[in-house]
Amino acid sequence: MDPNGMVVGLAGAGLLIHGPAQAPHSLAPGIAAVAGLPVEKVHLIAPAVGGGFGAKMDMYVEYGIAV
Repeated sequence: MDPNGMVVGLAGAGLLIHGPAQAPHSLAPGIAAVAGLPVEKVHLIAPAVGGGFGAKMDMYVEYGIAV
């Protein structure tokens, strides 16, 4: 089983997020919308997640809760 979670912190007037994303640039708009921030204020750091076969590309409820 591959865990799905994020660590979210404040970075100035924005967010610094460490999370398992295969496409962090496509997740940033959804995270920004949940946080009520412009997308430029969301910095998502994604480590190598391996073979997720697309499962780490979508915006999940867990991400919104973490934000």
